[in-house]
Amino acid sequence: MSSHTLNIDTSNYIIESPVKGTPLTLADKTARARFELGVCMAIYGWDDLQTAVTAQWGGPESSEKRDWLVGSVVDMFDEASYLEAEDIEDRLLGVMEDEFGTIIEDDSGLPVAAQVIGMYKECAEGNFATVDALYAAYQAREDQKKAGLITTEKVTVEGDESDSSDDENDNGEDVPALKEDVEMEEAEPQGPVIDDDGFELVQKKGRRR
Repeated sequence: MSSHTLNIDTSNYIIESPVKGTPLTLADKTARARFELGVCMAIYGWDDLQTAVTAQWGGPESSEKRDWLVGSVVDMFDEASYLEAEDIEDRLLGVMEDEFGTIIEDDSGLPVAAQVIGMYKECAEGNFATVDALYAAYQAREDQKKAGLITTEKVTVEGDESDSSDDENDNGEDVPALKEDVEMEEAEPQGPVIDDDGFELVQKKGRRR
């Protein structure tokens, strides 16, 4: 992929805990839940990663690897008191290379990282507008897919002889599970589920690193 110039809000390059040495974990449960959903939406919206998942460059567990990446980025805020967008970008690019065998050279990871930091700042202030907008757009896309208005085709790579029957599960995205204390129902999830209190009903994925 070739490099290109991106216009990125530099105010979202850095986030630091107001209490030195204290992790960036959001104490408010609603803010925490919305932030996790926002990270999920930002990563699901990353075109390079979506291509890698659709083409299964990470093997049959490509979707699970993407879900693990969401949890891994959230964990960065639980483990650090200071983060730069480049730190998150490095995590994104590292996973793309290690898990999907893909080296990203188009700078597309940086705006994703900056968006994550921007949403963290907003959620910390009780502002969930960006997260809600991303989630609404996600739901709209999923509804269009179910209605047959959008056709999602698996990207064919050289030597891939898979037929369309293998791609039936690619049309509906299941959002990763990040919480340990919420039990999911047996029914197949249809995407992120938000309860009456504004919490995303999710489970936590295992760590690969």
